[in-house]
Amino acid sequence: MHGLEKLFLLSETRLARHLNKIGITNTRIGAPIEHRGQRAPAVMDVRQVIDNLDPLLGSVYAVVRSELENAYQQGGRDHRR
Repeated sequence: MHGLEKLFLLSETRLARHLNKIGITNTRIGAPIEHRGQRAPAVMDVRQVIDNLDPLLGSVYAVVRSELENAYQQGGRDHRR
């Protein structure tokens, strides 16, 4: 909705692996650091993640996106590009 192409995240290594297993692919881009426990930096390609979501997650994504679009329109602001 905002035209983001890449999403950077800092997460536990275990969470990043789990996300990859369910189709939310991310690529580690650095060594883990201490931040409330060990966290590793990673990057996601937003379009690739959306296009390759498991059908169940895709359904959830569609509902969330629809709700956000409705909220933007009701607020009188359309943030889409």
